[in-house]
Amino acid sequence: TPGPLAHSRIQLHYALNDCFIAPKPILNDIDELRHIPTSIIHGRYDIVCPVQQSWELTQLWPEAALIILPLAGHAAGEPALVDALVRQTNLIVEVTK
Repeated sequence: TPGPLAHSRIQLHYALNDCFIAPKPILNDIDELRHIPTSIIHGRYDIVCPVQQSWELTQLWPEAALIILPLAGHAAGEPALVDALVRQTNLIVEVTK
């Protein structure tokens, strides 16, 4: 595995290139996504992606469910996030059967 310096360089490279994501790509195609069952799960203490972004997205995409986890951050491996991801995935599977 890469050491801390290599990891930092990779993170910086992505940050300097806006993570190689076009500005607001989801918003550009929001009408094509509305019919897809969607849950937006966000940790309250996420300092990488502010909760405000998810809230703004659901203002434009009210069909999506916004779930803010009060004790979670950004890492998908956090127990609260894992639990929410599994629960919502199972729910979507049931809804789309």
